[in-house]
Amino acid sequence: MSINPQYLNKIPISDLALNTIAAGFLGKVDHLEMFRYSNAAIPKNISSPSSSLIQINIHLEKIQELQRLFIRFHPDKIRVGRVLESLDFISNYVAYSHCKTESVSKLCTMMTVCVDHLNFFRNLRADKNILVNAYPTFSGNSTVEIRTDLFQQQENGETIMSASALFVMVARDFNDFSKPFPVPPLIIDYEEDVEKARLRYELGKINQTNRKLISSSSLFKTPPSQEETNEMHEIFQGIMQKTVGKPTFVRMKDTLKTKSVLMYNQDKNINGKIFGGYLMRESIEFAWLVAYMHCDGDHPEFEAIDDFHFMNSIEVGSIVDFEAQITFAESMFIHVQVIATKYPRVVKEGEKERQKCTELHITFKCYNAISNPVIATTYEDAMRYLEAKRRVLKQMELHSV
Repeated sequence: MSINPQYLNKIPISDLALNTIAAGFLGKVDHLEMFRYSNAAIPKNISSPSSSLIQINIHLEKIQELQRLFIRFHPDKIRVGRVLESLDFISNYVAYSHCKTESVSKLCTMMTVCVDHLNFFRNLRADKNILVNAYPTFSGNSTVEIRTDLFQQQENGETIMSASALFVMVARDFNDFSKPFPVPPLIIDYEEDVEKARLRYELGKINQTNRKLISSSSLFKTPPSQEETNEMHEIFQGIMQKTVGKPTFVRMKDTLKTKSVLMYNQDKNINGKIFGGYLMRESIEFAWLVAYMHCDGDHPEFEAIDDFHFMNSIEVGSIVDFEAQITFAESMFIHVQVIATKYPRVVKEGEKERQKCTELHITFKCYNAISNPVIATTYEDAMRYLEAKRRVLKQMELHSV
């Protein structure tokens, strides 16, 4: 979306201080510089992409304390988990703006339910400023799709879009999370470029349909195609041949890594639950670690996140198990699945159960070809492999367009 700078008004630090998570992940409230788009030609009683747009500047160059939070190992490597944490924060801000309310109004609660279409067009650096424009592209009865565009200056001095992602936010009644909160329709008639706004809206509608289609066509719900079944048979035939001599592959189950994390009060959001951006950071950085351990010392780069799904909120004091596993590793690509599960949850007196909370699917790219492919040795792992392959091939198709 093209933005006219004259309509950007800086959000006062006093307003930002009302959001307790603002300083939680970016160091201090005064490290934030955020702007709200305000055009007098757009009626105040409607919700349009422009009227709900929020811009945030992350000054990594001049604020050393902030830069240290974003550096992975060297200035040319950024902690993508920190970036996603920032995007989740700003997406929530935009969602509340679209609903013409504030997070402290206690009318509704905005929750992240899905993050997808996260693509990196350039490698982000931790020593260059990041500018993010976030705005709604589609709204349903109680959901809002937020697009986030990241810009960073390149070596030639040109500032270009380096990454983008879609966040799907759902509105719930503040006093009863089981009840949906109706969100305003997205009006695009007042946009400067109506045709592009309408195109983004139609794409948002398609995205919503595709998300439901992907869920319903999961290999854990429907059988694989004949082509995929033949591939599974070839895989198992190959395993039989490779086990005769020295194995030249890694079993998928042997790539599984787990860690347990206690959820602290400092990481809660305005609603008293654990901040979704924090869960993203923990999951993404754990996924990178698992991929790195399989790359023979090579540093894998983030290629795409095609799905980060939130199923259940997490309370302060919960113990959360993160399980990361490589589900696809061929050529230069590694796909990792990370599942976060909280426990215990009391169902009824004397009974407790684990509860799945988030699921991440992320693809990495290695500079060198992967020497040891990951092989599924059980039917369940074979389904994970085929699911991951579908996702990787989809990303490759999108990049070739």
